[in-house]
Amino acid sequence: MKLQKNKTDIWILVLKVFNTRTPFLLLLLNFNCQISNFDSAKIIDRSVGISQSYNDSLPFASGLIVSNKEILTVFHAVTGHEKDLVYFENSNSKFRLDLIKSEFLFDLALLRCEECNFEFNSFTYKDRSELKVGEKIYLFGTPYRLNHSYKEGYISHLDRTGIDPTYPKIPFIQTYGMSDPGNSGAGVFSMEGKFIGIQRANFGYQAGSEIGLVIPSAFVNRFLK
Repeated sequence: MKLQKNKTDIWILVLKVFNTRTPFLLLLLNFNCQISNFDSAKIIDRSVGISQSYNDSLPFASGLIVSNKEILTVFHAVTGHEKDLVYFENSNSKFRLDLIKSEFLFDLALLRCEECNFEFNSFTYKDRSELKVGEKIYLFGTPYRLNHSYKEGYISHLDRTGIDPTYPKIPFIQTYGMSDPGNSGAGVFSMEGKFIGIQRANFGYQAGSEIGLVIPSAFVNRFLK
């Protein structure tokens, strides 16, 4: 992705290559591949909305498909509503969900939809140690209860601890620009399409906060095993 920040240098290189009669088209194709190295369509199909009641007309939180019948989300979004949870495809397509596993200290919950048969392909995890501050990331969630919505943001801190005494064991990944209400539970991915973690909440739990907290992929992996 560094190529995007130095377009002038790229065009200077192109002119030099053209003058030496190197195949120009191949160079452009290679450049395009490097700046278009992820397929968002593969991620949007793994994003779902979750409702706290069958009567809800819109989803309340987000979830990430992790198997052909299972959805991962955040515990705080489903606690107290275990008997009423619904996978929300649209207002005319809803399916009951069962809570089969939860971990309060990680703020994670695993839901099962017996009626569902999701198309699922495993994804690659990206550890927190591989991330960089300023790195561009994205998610598909349900901001303001709008299902299957795409949002981009940036990593602003890699090890944010001590800000939430309820979850002292989690070194959150701090993000900027993708923390709308309703995105809690959404999967967060790198620009290569690698799984970074689960969006937990806005900082301070205030609507409109640009700072968000992500549960790192290592904690998710540990929870799912």
